[in-house]
Amino acid sequence: MVTRRLWGGKLSGGAVGILLVLVGLVGVIAGSFLVRVPAPVSVSGSISPTEAPVARVETVDKQNASLVVVVTPEVKVMTHKTGIVTGAVCAPGDVWTSGQSVFSINDEPLVFLATARPLWRDLTVGDRGPDVKALQNELNRLGYAVSADGVVGQRTVNAARALARAAGSVTAASWGSIPVESFVWLPASPITVATCTTATGTHLSAANPLAMLPTALTSAKVKQLPSGLIPGDRVLKLDEVTIPVDAQGRVSNPEDLAKLSQSPAYLEYMANQTSNPGANSLTGDSSQDTTTGSGTARAGMSIIFQLAQPLTVYSLPAAAVYSVSDTKGCVLSHGVGVPVTITSSQLGQTFIIPDREDATLDTVTLRPPKTLPCR
Repeated sequence: MVTRRLWGGKLSGGAVGILLVLVGLVGVIAGSFLVRVPAPVSVSGSISPTEAPVARVETVDKQNASLVVVVTPEVKVMTHKTGIVTGAVCAPGDVWTSGQSVFSINDEPLVFLATARPLWRDLTVGDRGPDVKALQNELNRLGYAVSADGVVGQRTVNAARALARAAGSVTAASWGSIPVESFVWLPASPITVATCTTATGTHLSAANPLAMLPTALTSAKVKQLPSGLIPGDRVLKLDEVTIPVDAQGRVSNPEDLAKLSQSPAYLEYMANQTSNPGANSLTGDSSQDTTTGSGTARAGMSIIFQLAQPLTVYSLPAAAVYSVSDTKGCVLSHGVGVPVTITSSQLGQTFIIPDREDATLDTVTLRPPKTLPCR
């Protein structure tokens, strides 16, 4: 009777049953919001949000850079001797070495000498100077032992005579001094011939060159060292060719300069410079050459500047590094402050190297106390 009054009419038994089911469902749904659902095991066991894992990364710190090369113009191979060329074995592409003879004038061989300073005068016992020391150094390199003291002694004269006799001289045995006209200066050894300018039967004066040598690479240096470099020995790469450099980014070893000068990238660069002076085929840059005391500095070549050996660095969130000063900082790992060197940063990650070789990092504390000492 009561039910009928509330609904203002008759309510069948089936309707009452449906109503009871709906009330029950509402209760179940409400109860589900009040019951705590346990977290998955994979989540409940994760690292605390106050810590972060550290990743080990191997890098060679590749940097794009520009290499400035200095080349000499074509070099004339000159002699102080005048007369008739009675022997000449010369062709473009020939390779000449110090101590060798391919020309003779008046049946006397001319001997090549690759000295740091050209021999410019006759030398007698007692003469001294940097040209003497340069001659003595080269005689020693060729296997004629003398004291490289910069003073001409009898042993220096005897060594020069022996070198000339080995090249075929018949007059060297009577030398009381070292005649400059018997030697021809080369800027390097070995050296490749570009052009032959004399032939057997030619009357040669001191003003006529024997041959022309091609342009030569005399130095190479990274134009501007990139900022933020990871410390360590470095090399430059041109395609598949690797060349070591010193701390200033210079190619200082003559053998390395020779290797660089024969690399496909360098040959392509020089060919482009010859056909279009000032333009750089590898970088697309265009600039004027600059003449220096030792040659012409060309527009820079594009290179990769990188570490000689891969280095392991640690990648971690930037928020883990504290007490930062320049490239130095600290991280907190397992409650211990570790001094580190910052190598670079990218997309919120900081790359560091522990300053102590025995330090290993697997996790770090995020936002550690800034006053915590580590050094």
